[in-house]
Amino acid sequence: SSSSNAIAAVVVLVMAVFLSVTAVTVMALRPAPQTVPSFSRDVQKILSRCENRAKETCYANELKSFAKEYGHRAAISVLHTIQSKDKTAEGCHFIAHGIGVGAFERDPVNWRDTVNEIDRGCSYGATHGVIESYVATLPGAHLTKTLIPEICGPSPLADCNHIVGHLILVETEANVPAALNLCDIFPDRVQKKF
Repeated sequence: SSSSNAIAAVVVLVMAVFLSVTAVTVMALRPAPQTVPSFSRDVQKILSRCENRAKETCYANELKSFAKEYGHRAAISVLHTIQSKDKTAEGCHFIAHGIGVGAFERDPVNWRDTVNEIDRGCSYGATHGVIESYVATLPGAHLTKTLIPEICGPSPLADCNHIVGHLILVETEANVPAALNLCDIFPDRVQKKF
């Protein structure tokens, strides 16, 4: 009976060691949890700063700074949180312009990559902000027939040329015939119509 107690003790000890080794192995093989930064304090600061101001302009300026510091993805995430707390931020095209400007300022060299990666929500507001910022860096901050097809590249996303069309209208002070003349530079009929 003492030998059966000894055998039972050894079995329990072996099982305990086996379970411990298994648990340690599983924990070691499990990928580390992804750390998602929480910007809840930043959201509260922005909401507080913009509470008694022209909210759309204030949010655009705050998120411009935020995108410049943390990147456009983080800024869009913060915008979505702000929208859940303040319904006036739902009309977000102009606010997203600020995010695009901040994203451009964060990485002006790779602005084309940003145009392709940035969130297209808010009626392409962030994309507008990136492209407007790029155009502002051009000599005289003017669009020319030579430059226009280069902005979006040879195979542009439709929204890129559409945004350039808006900028052309601004450039020509809403002179539609002059704007259409500049749009004639696009190489094919499809791009001209965006």
